[in-house]
Amino acid sequence: MKEISDTWPPPCLPRGTRTTIHETGITRLRRANMSDKVDNDRPLHRPPEHQSELVKTFEAEFTCAITLELPLDPVTAEDGHVYERSAIEAWIERPGVLKSPKFNTPMGPRLLPSTQTRNVIEQMVRSGVIKGPKADAWLKKTERLADKKLLKDTYAKADSGDADAMLSIGNWYFFGQHGLEKDLWAASVWYNGGALVEHPTCTALLGQCRWLETGVDKDKDTARWLFGIAATSGSELGCFFLAES
Repeated sequence: MKEISDTWPPPCLPRGTRTTIHETGITRLRRANMSDKVDNDRPLHRPPEHQSELVKTFEAEFTCAITLELPLDPVTAEDGHVYERSAIEAWIERPGVLKSPKFNTPMGPRLLPSTQTRNVIEQMVRSGVIKGPKADAWLKKTERLADKKLLKDTYAKADSGDADAMLSIGNWYFFGQHGLEKDLWAASVWYNGGALVEHPTCTALLGQCRWLETGVDKDKDTARWLFGIAATSGSELGCFFLAES
């Protein structure tokens, strides 16, 4: 039997090459170690402390110099800085020489929308890159703004006779959601509005208000009557309340 050394190097290597399988493995290992050393000397990613400083720099650049918060509707003023629109507009309307809130130097009144800044702030806050009190305050303001828009749109639909919108508003008052304080009487009023336009769920919930004396006087006979109407209209909730009554 031929020894491994008798068949090494293989034909593909030039004649006179003096090496062994063991030497080849060592060479590969050394090359790997050298590669690791290069990667360690020149890391591809910044150290965490550098990233933290970078985030702080971005947060400071995006912070409105008037409100000291991250803006919901950022605009860029002529001083090149980003401000909350409502805050800088109020600043510009003040009497006297207009000066930069950031640098206290004269500037013009022109404002430019900064949609890209708004998008960057949202991405950094929602992804958790920017954290802390400013991020929390921005999220709360965003939620309040969304609630206001939702309420405005839903009230408009309810005013036009949309019974589903009446049901939604009634539920929001009942549970105290979307910026509305919990108000059982107001909830019953909206359920009543839905019942008047023959909305089965509103009818069933109005009956439940009557049954439990929730926001209105207790009247079990009227409650059963409302449960029956809701059940006849196909409301599973009405069927359940009627069976339980």
